[in-house]
Amino acid sequence: MTQTEMAKKLGISRTYLNGILNGKRKPSIKLAKKIAKLIGISYLEIRKDIKEILLDSLDDLLRNRKAI
Repeated sequence: MTQTEMAKKLGISRTYLNGILNGKRKPSIKLAKKIAKLIGISYLEIRKDIKEILLDSLDDLLRNRKAI
């Protein structure tokens, strides 16, 4: 899943998602919960370190996509 695809599914811009991933923006609780659900983790996990978790999950998704 690309950042553009993820942002579309979340109903936000790719620029805003990129800001979250770069630690420049903080998502609302509601958005953090949507992100957690989209990448298949619990909201409590995402609260720990959203940037690290999202980057790892995106990397995994990209690797899996290339393998298909």
